[in-house]
Amino acid sequence: MFVQKLLQEIKSKGNSCVVGLDPTLEMMPDKLKRKYLLKGSMEEIAQMFWEFNKTIIDYTSELTPCIKVQIAFYERYGLPGLEVFYKTLDYGKKKGLMTIADVKRGDIGSTAKAYAQGFLTNSSIDSITVNPYFGSDGLLPFVEETKGGEKGLFILVKTSNPSSKELQDLKTEDGQFIYEKVADLVSSFAGDYTEFSHIGSVVGGTHREHLKRLREKLKGFILVPGYGAQGGKGEDIKYAFNSQGYGALVCSSRGITEHYKKIGEENYGLAAKISLEMMIEDINREIEKGVK
Repeated sequence: MFVQKLLQEIKSKGNSCVVGLDPTLEMMPDKLKRKYLLKGSMEEIAQMFWEFNKTIIDYTSELTPCIKVQIAFYERYGLPGLEVFYKTLDYGKKKGLMTIADVKRGDIGSTAKAYAQGFLTNSSIDSITVNPYFGSDGLLPFVEETKGGEKGLFILVKTSNPSSKELQDLKTEDGQFIYEKVADLVSSFAGDYTEFSHIGSVVGGTHREHLKRLREKLKGFILVPGYGAQGGKGEDIKYAFNSQGYGALVCSSRGITEHYKKIGEENYGLAAKISLEMMIEDINREIEKGVK
């Protein structure tokens, strides 16, 4: 079961920190560019991304319970890029990690069903992110595909980007924000669980008040992007956790994978590990302080 496996990994590793693998050309160490970029082809770039991802996983897999792989950074390089997307998820599973395919899919009817089956029947994918803009018609095929709890969903509720307020913070007639309405819809799919539902949510880590309000509403794990490079801090993100210190996954991508730029690129994998260790210390310290 997804939640049981996730909790087991969190307890085993002693933290809820997720490594995001969102490679870009600008992110790559110069030594990898010299090695791979001979013609600048999609195949060369994809192979460079694969070596980069594999190294980051090798150095961080003993610390993190989970990786998140954002498909957009691979799709832009066509089939070679998509091959590395799936290869990265597969390698994470082989290293004993839980995996999140950050695909943010959403549609209606047979299209949503095709998306759901395409990703959630893949043995290397434990969970995916889903866009709720279509409402229940667009979410039910994903919910149905995860029925039984073997796989998980993280449905966008309140995102960390500044312009999210343009739509998500609008108030409805009953005085609730739209993101609260989405949270209610997510909770309606969550079912009755003694611990956590496999139907989780995505709530940005840049505003503690959102996390406070939504932790009370949501029955599943909260995936919290925005730590580090986007400005999210442990003192705010701790409000995504319950009183026992569980119920959230905190993701950092650039803050971990680009940390080598601060200490030298010779061992970018070790630099990622050092950054992750600092993140774990920060998040765990704030959780131990408790919420006020």
